[in-house]
Formats: sequence, structure tokens, C-alpha cells
Amino acid sequence: GTGTDANADASDGQGNWNLRRTLAAKGVLDWLASYPTGVSSDNILIVGDINAYSREDPVKAILDGPYVSVTDLDAIPPPYSFVFSAQWGVLDY
Repeated sequence: GTGTDANADASDGQGNWNLRRTLAAKGVLDWLASYPTGVSSDNILIVGDINAYSREDPVKAILDGPYVSVTDLDAIPPPYSFVFSAQWGVLDY
């Protein structure tokens, strides 16, 4: 659906629900910091769809924490992990 207020499309390329998606990403960071498996290790790999492209705030929130991307997001030519309707982008970090 269409977000409202802080979750509305701000026409900055991030679309709807940016605040909610960013808060969810930060929630994942908080959860991982609690070592939810009971194993105290900093060797953590985040795998899955975080519902954001590489330059969006949810990804930036994760990369501002202790995590790094497994792809060089600044490479020339830029990496891509999907092609859809003649457009390409990165959804895997």
C-alpha cells in the first residue's frame, strides 16, 4: 500500500515505507547484537531480502553498523543481482 506521513514516497528514489523499513533494519541489528542463538560470535552473515536497494536508508543503516557488503557497491561497472523488465539492480549485499 501507499505509506503516509514519514512513510510516504518522498520522491527521493526510496519509495514508500522508508522509515518503517529503516527501523526494521535497525531492529535486526539490535536483535543480532543480543546474540539470539546463544553463541557469542561476531562472525555473522545477514542473508535475505531486506526490501531495499543498495543506496536506500535501510541498507545504509546496516552498513553504518558493524557489517560490510559482500559486493563492491561502488565498482565500475556496478554490480547487479537481478534483471527485471530491462532494468537491473542490486538486492544482495
